[in-house]
Amino acid sequence: MASYAELWGNTHDETGEIVAYSRNGPLAMGLTGDLLSIIAWQGYRLGLPWSEAIRLARESQQLANEEMERLCAAHPLPGVIEFIKKCDQHNVLLVIVTADETSEALKHLAWMGIRRYFKVIIGHDRVAQGKPFPEMVHKACFELALQPDQVALIGDTNSDMQMGNSAGVGGIHWAHE
Repeated sequence: MASYAELWGNTHDETGEIVAYSRNGPLAMGLTGDLLSIIAWQGYRLGLPWSEAIRLARESQQLANEEMERLCAAHPLPGVIEFIKKCDQHNVLLVIVTADETSEALKHLAWMGIRRYFKVIIGHDRVAQGKPFPEMVHKACFELALQPDQVALIGDTNSDMQMGNSAGVGGIHWAHE
């Protein structure tokens, strides 16, 4: 059976903290339903009936959500706040398109104190087809009255780059360590 790190596509340090992740892995690209299916599948592989495996997966999700709420566990990467503030000073419109649900993205931005900097937030729940399809970019551009070739994209997964390319985004930047 695969280790948790192999299963999720992340790397842990000696204390157990996640220090890196695969930009092509399920944590980076998967929707909540995808992740629940992975967890349930592992329970099923261990011999649980599917109904029990999915029940346990959903309970685990609930417990994880409660812990996230308790910890307010979203933190900006180094340099992000300064970058966002410089964009704001230069009247650069900032948008987030995310594989998360819109409500979750809003909550995480609020925890970090940066919600006010983003004019539009598009979660996968606001479109019929999420990343890597272009619909999220097109929706954000429509809401800002811009064309895709008038925007730039900063992303951290292959699906971000595929989405930007298929949407016709003018500038694409691959964020990396």
